[in-house]
Amino acid sequence: MLSDCDDIVLDVDPAQRIHRVSNQFSSWHEFASEPLEGRDICDLLAPDARPGLRHRLVEIAEGRTCCARLPATAIDTGHLSFTASLTCVSSRTGSAVVTLNPVGRQAVVTARESRLSTTGALVLEGVAAGKASNALAARLHLSSPGINYHVNALLRRFGVPNRTALVARAYSIGALDAHVWPPRVPPALVG
Repeated sequence: MLSDCDDIVLDVDPAQRIHRVSNQFSSWHEFASEPLEGRDICDLLAPDARPGLRHRLVEIAEGRTCCARLPATAIDTGHLSFTASLTCVSSRTGSAVVTLNPVGRQAVVTARESRLSTTGALVLEGVAAGKASNALAARLHLSSPGINYHVNALLRRFGVPNRTALVARAYSIGALDAHVWPPRVPPALVG
């Protein structure tokens, strides 16, 4: 399910743990199974972006720089998934203020009730691999209209007009793992 997502401001202590979350995001995230406070901020980022953020936060904590900007990366809070650039600024207390700037101001709610079904995930993976409906139908033991039903449901869910946009949106928000081929939906988003 798509949702509007404004900038998210996090206070991060010198141990790189989230100390406080902006009020708007905190209320939006309050029904998630795990609060963000106390979590390592790097755990929210795609694995390839974690070393860069750690390095920048150490530089800020040691006073070697006052601010840093990191390029867009996949963010997954366990409740929301989105792509965001990060801005880190030192604070007077030796901690850092990290602002997540969502690209396109959209996020996908990944709460259990909003995760992809197993069939939906398999259809998304097939579409991303360039498979035609007939080939997917044979592989998944469904009818071709059944596959088209699932594709149309995915188009509505991701708020996009066609298969190409579906794949682009899925990769941009982390609903497809960018580091594997053939395309795979991360297991945490299926269920």
